Amino acid sequence: MSETPDAPALLDALAGFLADQVQPAVTDPRLAFRVRVAAYLTGVLAREARLGPGHATAEAGRLAALLDRPAPPAGGPDLDAWLEAANADLAAHIRQAGASADVRAHLFATLRETLAINQPGFDLRLDVERPVD
Repeated sequence: MSETPDAPALLDALAGFLADQVQPAVTDPRLAFRVRVAAYLTGVLAREARLGPGHATAEAGRLAALLDRPAPPAGGPDLDAWLEAANADLAAHIRQAGASADVRAHLFATLRETLAINQPGFDLRLDVERPVD
């Protein structure tokens, strides 16, 4: 059992330090903006390390079912290559046949997973925008 924090925890701590302690102390607006960006990107890296592998596996499972393909490799660069090829095939399928309800559900799930990493506070509720009467 390791007593040191894992990489995502260290990245979260660094993001918090940059956002909460360094950025408010910086008086140069350009440098303060860069520190804010660094804090944001560090948070993205932490979420990618924590959530990315599970999201890739889930996406691969959905794509395998949609494209009627054999199961992808368990992880690593082989999974990345499999996902790239499967997504290219899905794009070709959409161009040719359009997006069925299953394809739209997959795309929405993938969008939700991507935003959980890149912009976790993004509101994906379908009722957010209402027509003006």
